[in-house]
Amino acid sequence: MTFFSLETVTFRHAGRPLLAGTTWRVGADEHWAVLGPNGSGKSLLLRGVAGGLVVSAGQLRHQFLEGDARCRDSVFGVLPRQSIELVSPELARRLTARERSFHQVRWHATADHGRDVAELLSYESVEGLSAFRVDRDPSERAAHETCRATAIARLGLEPLLDRRWLELSNGEQRKLILARALCRAPRLLLLDDPFTGLDAGFRAHLCEVLAALAADGVKVVLATRRAEEIPDWITHVLRLESVRVIEAGPKTTILARAPASADKALHRERGVLNAPDRRPGEPLVELRAVRVQYGGKVILDRVDWTVRDGEHWALVGPNGAGKSALLSLIIGDHPLAYANDVYLFGRRRGSGESIWDLRRRIGWMGPELDVHFPARTHCLDAVGSGFAGQLGPGGARSTEERERARALLQLLAIDSLADQPLATISDAERRLVFIARALVHRPSLLVLDEPCQGLDAAHVRLVQRAVDRAVDHGVGSLIYVTHEPDELPDCVSHTLRLAAGRVTHSGACV
Repeated sequence: MTFFSLETVTFRHAGRPLLAGTTWRVGADEHWAVLGPNGSGKSLLLRGVAGGLVVSAGQLRHQFLEGDARCRDSVFGVLPRQSIELVSPELARRLTARERSFHQVRWHATADHGRDVAELLSYESVEGLSAFRVDRDPSERAAHETCRATAIARLGLEPLLDRRWLELSNGEQRKLILARALCRAPRLLLLDDPFTGLDAGFRAHLCEVLAALAADGVKVVLATRRAEEIPDWITHVLRLESVRVIEAGPKTTILARAPASADKALHRERGVLNAPDRRPGEPLVELRAVRVQYGGKVILDRVDWTVRDGEHWALVGPNGAGKSALLSLIIGDHPLAYANDVYLFGRRRGSGESIWDLRRRIGWMGPELDVHFPARTHCLDAVGSGFAGQLGPGGARSTEERERARALLQLLAIDSLADQPLATISDAERRLVFIARALVHRPSLLVLDEPCQGLDAAHVRLVQRAVDRAVDHGVGSLIYVTHEPDELPDCVSHTLRLAAGRVTHSGACV
């Protein structure tokens, strides 16, 4: 019995045909992974299956919905509960954009901004209903409450219920996005890169949760760039390259034939990464007994840390350990930086420096950065905005700056994207654009928050070599956040490990 199928389907997106002539049939007793490198079309395929793309040729059928009186059209329009849910990084970006009015709002703990996790899991929020509607189906609300309680228990969200979206770490936000989908009791659950941004412990737990859902009859289809992330209970694999299906079939057969990732060339540009004069050994960052607390929740507890010019640090720890809060004291205008002993480049925060003075010496990229750039922003302008340290489009102001921005794109082998809008490129390509932005003004301190999140092996190696070259050519110090030890560049010499807001290791790599 077929659960859903694509018969010689061609989708259309941004005026272009995609995945031309795709045929894919998913049986009722099968669980599929979609495997392919960055830019291969995995996200687009899942979006198309969920009804988010126009079918310009062929036929897309959701056989499991046919006969359901609530589904006059299973492809277009709002789908009812117990149908299809797509969980993707795009959902997290939308919620972040909706919940914040300015970049630093997530650090203003006393400001009345955003909804807490409990409200985001409410019936009204998940279903997108007005709080003033009175024509609600009581059985639908009761079903939601049952699913909500199960999702909270399965994903361990109880400690987060009174925290706001913007106070959550990147990994905690991904857990909440999945919980919102599970509240709708989907029969088809599409997961786009579900393990990205999660620590090893929760990644293993999520595999168990998804296995339980599959055993309960939920059809699970997940997309990943890494064959080793495919869980044991997945039965079939569809492999994509260059936005077309290469092959599909039983997992063991497909994985045995899947080729190793090809390496991408690192372009060599003389002088692209040369930084200003430095003083090795000079403290660039000093935190002394730092404490950050939101209400009754302690995020950082008596943290001491000194980063000196010439030291390159890995910042590690599980989701919710306090890594994001610590970075905000360095790169953001966190109000609690002024209530703690925080020194940057030899000056105590609050001693007269401006946030713009600091941003001229810090290069930063993180998972949330593209929220602040309109989708129509061209990649070259996004890179060029790094010169002014501003969030949002601004671009390079001179011919020299534009040439340097182009050289950074070439260094990362993405110079062909220079004149493309951010909305038209993949998540992985956007990540490389913002790494170029972090490097463009030759920073003294480079802060990379999960730079390889969502990248395939070839792109990871590209980033590692670019970071190593940046360090070799004058970046004073590096702070590199990751959950994956094999993603660390060779230059990393020190490790700061956090757990529950406390330092458990600080010093040379061991």
